Amino acid sequence: MKPHLRNCCMDCGAYMHENPSNYFMVTKELWRKFGCGDGILCIFCFERRVKRPLQINDFIDCNVNRDNPFVQNCITVL
Repeated sequence: MKPHLRNCCMDCGAYMHENPSNYFMVTKELWRKFGCGDGILCIFCFERRVKRPLQINDFIDCNVNRDNPFVQNCITVL
């Protein structure tokens, strides 16, 4: 069974539920500038749109980011 398109990254088509690292939340300003409105993007495609690695100030403080090992790694590396 094919995944529903609304559960896939708007850029690469990755099925978001396969990898918990795909879930992240950035500031409203950053999402308005580089996001896809009500759609979803995997973290790798979002970084590609921003044209740089995400930084600590890009993320908001929320459970989604606290539970995401990729986001936590981004935060601790900086």
